[in-house]
Amino acid sequence: MKYRRALQKVLVTVVVMFVAITAIFHFQRYHELRQTSLSQISQQALNYLEYTDREYQRALNEFRSMATLIANSKPLYDYAQTKTEYHEQALTEQWQTLLSNQQSYYKLAFIDAQGQETLCVFPPHSKFAHQTRAQSQPEFFAYAQTLSDHQIGYWENRPWTSDDHNGVKELDIKLIYPLTIEAQREGYLVLDLNMESLSQRVNYSPDLLLRADLLDQNGGYLIKGGHGVERVHTSNIGKRLHAATNIADVQPKTWQKMQEFEDGFVKEHGVLTVFKTLNLIEATPLHLAISLSPDELTGLAQEAIEALNRETGLAILLGLLFIVPTTFMLMYYRRNSIDSHLARAALSGMSAVMIIDRYCKTVLVNPEFTRLTGLSSAYVESKNVLKGLLGERKAELFKQIFADVREHDIWEDEVTLYQGESEITTIMRVQSSFDSKGKLSYYIVSFVDISERKVLEEKLRVLSEKDPMSDLWNRRKFEQELRRSALLAQLADSNKPTCLALIDIDHFKRINDELGHDEGDRIISRVSYVMSSVVRHSDFLARIGGEEFAVIMPNTSIADANMALNRIREQVEIDTQASVTVSVGFTQLTPDYTRSYKCADIALYESKTIGRNQVSLCLDCEDIA
Repeated sequence: MKYRRALQKVLVTVVVMFVAITAIFHFQRYHELRQTSLSQISQQALNYLEYTDREYQRALNEFRSMATLIANSKPLYDYAQTKTEYHEQALTEQWQTLLSNQQSYYKLAFIDAQGQETLCVFPPHSKFAHQTRAQSQPEFFAYAQTLSDHQIGYWENRPWTSDDHNGVKELDIKLIYPLTIEAQREGYLVLDLNMESLSQRVNYSPDLLLRADLLDQNGGYLIKGGHGVERVHTSNIGKRLHAATNIADVQPKTWQKMQEFEDGFVKEHGVLTVFKTLNLIEATPLHLAISLSPDELTGLAQEAIEALNRETGLAILLGLLFIVPTTFMLMYYRRNSIDSHLARAALSGMSAVMIIDRYCKTVLVNPEFTRLTGLSSAYVESKNVLKGLLGERKAELFKQIFADVREHDIWEDEVTLYQGESEITTIMRVQSSFDSKGKLSYYIVSFVDISERKVLEEKLRVLSEKDPMSDLWNRRKFEQELRRSALLAQLADSNKPTCLALIDIDHFKRINDELGHDEGDRIISRVSYVMSSVVRHSDFLARIGGEEFAVIMPNTSIADANMALNRIREQVEIDTQASVTVSVGFTQLTPDYTRSYKCADIALYESKTIGRNQVSLCLDCEDIA
């Protein structure tokens, strides 16, 4: 009776301690999980804002290039000098053709040297098409007169409010290009940018919660990228955030931080706001911001929290199942018994276990070991099978393991076991066992098979770097490879340069508009297949946008790259299943990969400009950009 009471006390004490420790561990892991989730979400949002910032800057560079191209066109020169009805009609037709293929402009206009708007053209079906020509604002025209020849100016109109846009302010930005002919200022080309269309173009995160809002210099929402969509909020904070027209009204501390720092994140009243300053216009800073309410933050971490709850529940259940028999076994068997060691190890994790003596000869193995390695207990008895499982090339590892065990009594690490031609990835643990006099008796070696987990991790890694539609590398993987190739280009022999090419499917918008997005997706898939069958094994081919691809060509001269890219272009052109052409721009990759990418983009734009289905080269974009 006395023995039974002692056993009951021991059992209750162990159970209570186990549950208490598990609960403490659970709450600690829960807070760590929330903090880790917050950091990951903040970093992910910052990365996306950085990308969105680059896309805005890139789009603005395209607008500058377009303004230069239009300003130097012959129809505009003829009209500015004569202003005849014939030349006005010719220029109007050219501009209407341009605007019908562009959604990034509200209108194109020409202002003469006296400030009179003599010609303005709107896109087809524009709601502003009924407006008539008008005298330009005095402040605007005064600013335009300060511009030097070929200097592109920017003018921001004060944001206005429209019922068509749910009361949200819109930003009107104008690009001004002075037109000087034979040293005589004839007037000004004005491009009104459609900032809402531009935002939709660059703000295409697949996660609606991570689409950025665009704020003006006073904190007012110009474009609601994330909160303009339907989002469910159960808390008052979330509803206020959804309905706000100025961030300073609901998050004054956050707005203060946005004015003090270039980028970062702030948590105020449970709302996480990640921000970045966007310098599109001189002396007029704008802000990109992603705001997530407490409900949304909880939702993003919900899957991990549920997994933690399941793990804790399973741990308590398994712990109780194993604590009771283990306690009885500990009470009835001696601690240094070989069978007792093996049983405890098997019950602790149901892992493969082998017991070896001080000379590393096998004494005993459990059934899980036989299942894992295929070696029976009769075969391994009195043999040093551990050294063989580690492989001949792991002789040094074998020595290092037991050197560490002799010093620390335990060793654990990830190890690959070799059995014939098969390889098994395991977590291996070696622990010393001593007798009552402190003398080494045995080593207990356990293995946990993680082969399936390693295979799954590799598959997940590949999936995260592959574009599912084209089966090519995605933009994330391309940016990593671009940085790596740029670093290698700095170290490589100058006679073996690396080339960077950008490839774009011609008239792809027309395919989507006329034949549908399903046909557009098929064309992308087919073109990807054709290009991947033509590029060399050493080349890196990726899909970096909708219909845009990139190729990194190591150890390739300019001449060889030109031949290879023309071969790609020709194969796409003759492929009957695609029935499209591609335009290509390329350059030599330098350590300044951002600049190299810009050069390749300029070359691609040149191929588009001179008629498409071309390969163009740009080695130095300093004078062009």
